[in-house]
Amino acid sequence: MKIAFYSPSWPAANAQNGIATYVDVMTRALAMGCPVVTTATYGPREFLTEGEDLLVADIGDAGGLAVRAASLLDDPQKAAAMAAAGCKAVLAHFAPDAVVKRYVAFCEDVPNGAFADAGKGA
Repeated sequence: MKIAFYSPSWPAANAQNGIATYVDVMTRALAMGCPVVTTATYGPREFLTEGEDLLVADIGDAGGLAVRAASLLDDPQKAAAMAAAGCKAVLAHFAPDAVVKRYVAFCEDVPNGAFADAGKGA
């Protein structure tokens, strides 16, 4: 499910199949200041905290997504606080200086063999 519009008064729900490692729709919704309910994929765990920045349900758990979305609709203050925290986290993670710092660190690690085993045994 993908939401075509973002409104801070409604939680954005984003269900993934578990293969996706990065969730563009979720990140955009957070950056727009929307509270987000999503499924447990890998990407968001890199820089977001479940229960603080967003709510997470297990992959395939439609009822879990519904319960979490309803909890935000029932508690506008909780939804607003979560939306603000998620927006702050996304904007900090994708700030140009933060992105450049991670990229430079990655490039410095490559000659040191940090990724020598990447892809082996896959």
